[in-house]
Amino acid sequence: MHIKLPAKVKYIISRLEKNGYEAYAVGGCVRDSILDRIPEDWDITTSAKPEEVKKLFPATIDTGLQHGTVTVVIEKEGYEVTTFRLDGDYSDGRHPDRVAFTSSLTEDLKRRDFTINAMAYSEITGLIDRFDGEKDLEDGIIRAVGDAEERFSEDALRMLRAIRFAGQLNFDIAEKTFDAIKKLSPNISKVSVERIAKELEKLLLSGNPEYIGLVYEAGIFEVIAPEIAALFDKGEIYNSIKAVSCTSYPEKKELYQIRTALFLERLGADSAAKLLKRFKLDNDTINTVKKLIGLLQREVEASALEMRRTVKEAGHKIMPLLFEARRAKALTDSSKLYENLLVRGECTDIAGLKVNGKDLMEAGIPKGIMIGQTLERLLELVIENPELNTREGLLSEVKNNEE
Repeated sequence: MHIKLPAKVKYIISRLEKNGYEAYAVGGCVRDSILDRIPEDWDITTSAKPEEVKKLFPATIDTGLQHGTVTVVIEKEGYEVTTFRLDGDYSDGRHPDRVAFTSSLTEDLKRRDFTINAMAYSEITGLIDRFDGEKDLEDGIIRAVGDAEERFSEDALRMLRAIRFAGQLNFDIAEKTFDAIKKLSPNISKVSVERIAKELEKLLLSGNPEYIGLVYEAGIFEVIAPEIAALFDKGEIYNSIKAVSCTSYPEKKELYQIRTALFLERLGADSAAKLLKRFKLDNDTINTVKKLIGLLQREVEASALEMRRTVKEAGHKIMPLLFEARRAKALTDSSKLYENLLVRGECTDIAGLKVNGKDLMEAGIPKGIMIGQTLERLLELVIENPELNTREGLLSEVKNNEE
């Protein structure tokens, strides 16, 4: 097995080795390299202690000295270098109470989550694979290192990570590993909602978002979102998951928003928004998902007037997302109506009116709430009759209303 290491990674490993230490690329970067995927980052594990690493490289950051991690900076790029270690007890079900450094790479690999993430590599030694991770990659299996219950008891987030990796890689989860997840699923309550939300996001953005059904099968939704578990119980969510799997979109954030809206559609807009707030998602995602769900539950536009009303409610930013969500649900395509609206330059919001608040005050409307009310009334008129959107026509309408 030969892995092409980036030049800066080779340099770090080589410098450590030349000074008498063991050093290896480790974890996800090795896994992805074997799969011919581009690693997101390169982590290095070494027998050198943090202070010894710092002496060998001129630019370092004390990322997590208590856990043995130093970030080596080369030409403004950072690479985490972590000392071989043993983890102590995990009393909070998430983090080790203490760590102890070790001179054994095997002991370091033994504490990792899954066999496919417990491989190390250097050009001198080649691949070091103590737990048959390469075979599990070949077989398409997610398997815990050693005793699965022990691994998940140490860190409950690993249960969701197992499902997320399965979705990203289109792998199966080993039977004993999944049985351990089902048994220990109540422990997911020990994990912060932010970390849970991030794993679910990665799963929904994976090539196999339908694997989110495994979160239900494992009993995890019952703990973190009973309202979603109830939809599975009633069989009301499987068409939604099918639609989720049909979506595509070039921008990652928008794809996540579309898939989340489709997945949560059966909850309704308000309940979905409450759930996403509980998971501390950003306001833009919460508001976009809420609006998409509301729009998905309306009739598809059959006229230019109906399209103008939809755009007024949705805004131009959301319209492409709505069309993709509808396509995934195999609903009627009304995008031609929208394209024609854009070509004609029809007004669908107050900013598009040919008059503004200053114009209205000059026309005699008192400053304050009446300005906003008048602009809203004018927008409604223009939605009904786009040709009225001229400065003269709107000011005439204001004057006639005053009389």
